[in-house]
Amino acid sequence: AGNVVINATGGSTPYTYSLDGINYTTNSLFPNLNAGAYTVTVKDVSGCTATQSWTINAPAGLVLGVPAVTNASCTSLGSVALSANGGSLPYTFALGSGSYSSTPVFSSLAAGNYTLHVKDANGCSRDTVITLTTVPVPHFDSLIQSNPTCSFPVAGTITVGASGGSGILTYSINASSFNSQTFFSGLSSGYYTIVVTDANSCTASTTTLLTSSNTLSFTTFSHTNVGCQGSPLGTISAQLSTGNPPY
Repeated sequence: AGNVVINATGGSTPYTYSLDGINYTTNSLFPNLNAGAYTVTVKDVSGCTATQSWTINAPAGLVLGVPAVTNASCTSLGSVALSANGGSLPYTFALGSGSYSSTPVFSSLAAGNYTLHVKDANGCSRDTVITLTTVPVPHFDSLIQSNPTCSFPVAGTITVGASGGSGILTYSINASSFNSQTFFSGLSSGYYTIVVTDANSCTASTTTLLTSSNTLSFTTFSHTNVGCQGSPLGTISAQLSTGNPPY
C-alpha cells in the first residue's frame, strides 16, 4: 500500500487535511492507500483551502521465473538458479527455512524436494517447490561370452549390452581405450574387466573369466586283432574331425 504525506505552507496554522474534501484531520499522513488518483485538500484556521492531486502507482506484480535446475550426477551434486521480475528491486532469495540473501544460486544439493523463495524490496514474496533427481548411471544388461579352446587359443569373444546413463555410451576392456564397440574378439583365456562410461563420466564395470577347454576328440576309432601265430599284424584306425589339423 502507498502513503501520502502533505507539507503545507502559507495561510494561518494550524492546518487540517482531507482526502475527500469533507472529512478533515490534523494528521498530514494518509497511509495504506491503494494505487490510484487522489486529491488532497489543505485548510487553514481561516477556512482558506488549497488542493493538490497525486497518483499512487503500483509496481508490477512480483513473478518468480522458472528455476534452472541441474540434477545431481555420479560425479557432482545438483544446483538450482532462481530469477525474478516485476515487483521492486532489489530481490533477495532463500532456500527452505534459510535466511534471505542476494545470491540466486543454490549449489551442493543432493536429490530431493526443495522450497525456494524470492522477496522484493516491498516485502512481497513468491515461492516454488522443485525436485532434484539423480541422473541415472549406466549399467550392464547382458554379457555373452564364447570361450577359446585348446585348438583355437585366441578365439574367445565377449559381447556386452548396457543402458542408462547420459549421452553416448563407450566401452573399454582391460583398461584399453574407450570406444563404442560392444563386441570383443581374439581373446585368450583369462579374466576380463569391461567398463562402460557415459557423457558425465559415470561408469559401471563387470568382470568375467574365459576358460580354455580341450576340444580334440575322436570321431571314429577301430582296430583288428593280431592273427594266429602273429600274422597278420593287428591294426588301429582313428579319425578326428575337431581340433586344428594336422594331427
